[in-house]
Amino acid sequence: MSCSNFIHLNVHSAYSLAESALRIEDLISMCKKFRMPAIGIADNSNMFGALEFSNACIKNGIKPIIGLTIYVEELIKEDKYINKIVLLAQNQIGYKNLLKLSSMSYFNTDIPNKPKILMHELLENNSGLIALIGSPGNLLNILIFKKDRINSIKYLEKLTEAFPNRLYIEIQRHSLDSEQFTESELINLAYNYNVPLVATNEPYFTTEEMHLAHDALICISKGKYLDDKNRDVFSPEHKFKSGEEMSALFSDLPEAIENTLQIAKRCSYIVPNNEPMLPKFKTRTGETEEIELTKQSEKGLLNRINKGISFNDLDKELYQKKVNEYKQRLNYELKIIIKMGFAGYFLIVADFIKWAKSKNIPVGPGRGSGAGS
Repeated sequence: MSCSNFIHLNVHSAYSLAESALRIEDLISMCKKFRMPAIGIADNSNMFGALEFSNACIKNGIKPIIGLTIYVEELIKEDKYINKIVLLAQNQIGYKNLLKLSSMSYFNTDIPNKPKILMHELLENNSGLIALIGSPGNLLNILIFKKDRINSIKYLEKLTEAFPNRLYIEIQRHSLDSEQFTESELINLAYNYNVPLVATNEPYFTTEEMHLAHDALICISKGKYLDDKNRDVFSPEHKFKSGEEMSALFSDLPEAIENTLQIAKRCSYIVPNNEPMLPKFKTRTGETEEIELTKQSEKGLLNRINKGISFNDLDKELYQKKVNEYKQRLNYELKIIIKMGFAGYFLIVADFIKWAKSKNIPVGPGRGSGAGS
């Protein structure tokens, strides 16, 4: 059985939070169903799913392509544009640049939940990356829509220089008027400036039957109602299409389909399974983290017991019974923490919690059992 002649390069997984309904396991199932040997994810502003995605693909004999949809601020005269660009890692250098750009985007944002980078940051950190431009939301598309040919050419030339032989113009066909309005000019620019075309589908759900449920998801995330005409709307065509469907859809642009395979061949990086890199806690006595944690825990337990249980000759037996119960429980918890290698982590958290309390800074119970403990 032959493999698909089309590869999805701009897929949004459920890690595009409150935007996509595609879980990692769904992507694997769809690749198997449509015989796709590779797949690329490009979640919005984050790489939360990169490791899970990479591991799942390798386990199932599918080539993972790690990408990111990054939002870039660009100034044209006095107008500020926030436009999206899809970046795909070719190698380890590219992957590290994706991590760097993703992190930088959360430091630059002046609007909650709208991470972005500046154009010069992209230009300075794009080694090992393939860029896809031209989709709705990208500045090239926006400028074409505004019929600003001069600046659309300048923008294309800037990115062509920044991504030599690593730039592609995306063509998407979701039966949207906005796509149809700009497509011919995108193709003309691609041919005139020798930038290859690539067909992408940008799926957010598996099948057309999921369109309504996904529509409800978008409404929930944006605080809108289904009957609100002024809201983001996705087409049923944003489903996960097969290679046959994409080839038929782009029968007039076969090179755009072929280039999905070429890009997949150019990207070769698997996210490594590294052990957690936790800092070491320096004890005052020079003892190990495990001994220090045990001593502090036992001391803290006795302080709490003495505050919580009144002691006199009449309830001495009950007091000792309670002490033994708590000590057994503490030893059980410490055994698990030490076995997992988290002794230093607990000491570090305890250190800054103690400091906060000493400065009369309010401290809650902590998020999760670790900080609370």
